[in-house]
Amino acid sequence: MNTFKNFMIRNRHLAALTIGVSIVCIAIFSVLAILFLDIPKAEASEKNPETSSNTSATSASSNTNETETSSDAEIIIGTLEPQTTVRETLPSEELPYLIMVNRAMNCVTIYSKDETGQFTVPVKAMTCSVGREGHDTPLGTYVTSDQFMWAVMADSTRAQYVYRFKGPYLFHSVPYLSASKNDLETEEFNKLGEPASLGCVRLCVADAKWIYENCDINTTVILYDDPSSPGPLGKPDTIKIPLNSPYKGWDPTDPDPANPWLNYSATIKAKEKSIKLVKGSSLEDLLSCFTIKDTCGNEIPEKATVAGNYNLNICGTYTVTVNVTDAIGSTASLDVTFMVVNELPSESTTKNTTTDKDTTKNTTNNNTTKNNNNTTKNNNNTTDNNTTTNNDNSNTTPDESDNTETDDITTKEDNPENDSSTDSNQ
Repeated sequence: MNTFKNFMIRNRHLAALTIGVSIVCIAIFSVLAILFLDIPKAEASEKNPETSSNTSATSASSNTNETETSSDAEIIIGTLEPQTTVRETLPSEELPYLIMVNRAMNCVTIYSKDETGQFTVPVKAMTCSVGREGHDTPLGTYVTSDQFMWAVMADSTRAQYVYRFKGPYLFHSVPYLSASKNDLETEEFNKLGEPASLGCVRLCVADAKWIYENCDINTTVILYDDPSSPGPLGKPDTIKIPLNSPYKGWDPTDPDPANPWLNYSATIKAKEKSIKLVKGSSLEDLLSCFTIKDTCGNEIPEKATVAGNYNLNICGTYTVTVNVTDAIGSTASLDVTFMVVNELPSESTTKNTTTDKDTTKNTTNNNTTKNNNNTTKNNNNTTDNNTTTNNDNSNTTPDESDNTETDDITTKEDNPENDSSTDSNQ
């Protein structure tokens, strides 16, 4: 002990230097760690992507690499309108819905709980587009997390009602070319029901909005493959937007009051005022007498139904109601009366009937002309008789003769057109 004490006393300057150098090194390493190590910040950014809305595309690509995604993945690189509503987060088993995505059939089915608390009650089906070849949507079980009203994707397109369920994989609307609701990628919308995305689950606006508003954060999402059945509720039909429509930039399901498609609906119109069918005609023959269109103007006779009592195999007159509901739920109906007959008149019969009518008219006209001529002749005979009568009256008394001549002269002067009319008829 005395030896160590003596050593420290003799080398006290060296010991002080050693301690000082150690303190300086520790301080230097601490400063370097504060300046250059940013791991906690990166993790926070991954958990709260809303805070990165103003970051550059380069920073977003760096974050993308950390989440094991490729540069062309369909992911959020920024938000246009951050989610501001704070929603309560509960464990998945306590939430009201389960989301099942059948990749093989491009169909989403929403389930609610039964009396035992199990997710066995299907409540809603949606047609979607999962990842196309080379951009597969992952299989597995996940939970929903971040939400964005609008988001910018890695390919610079935009989307509405964006809802993350696994890393870069999201539920969202069909992409838009810009953050405007009238700038929809129409061709991509018309692909709903088939693989088309870069890995996300695309939906029409109405369906994306429903999931966004009704399925809380932490809702379980199960992605599976079953090519034999889309789900217990089937796969809903989708409406197609005509590419030449002036409103092709709008999603027909968007509930925005500015959406011009809201001014249109399904329609049914009869092609003829009088509908006649030959006995033994089919339902398709009956429906072919109508023009039946959906909200976007596409003909959909196959969706129409006929309600009422009728029998296409028995001649008679029937009154029925034609109904139709298009793919977005717009309905139309038309009450109509039609006849079932043994046979319809042929074109030749119709032409002959027309010819007979024309012939009858000509005969009537000829008879009328003959009658007019006979009338004219009778008038002439009457004129001759009057002349004869006047000559005979010359043998009467002077007073009577003068009165008769005065009456004849007065009549001719009062109706000077009588002679000319007779000449014209002749």
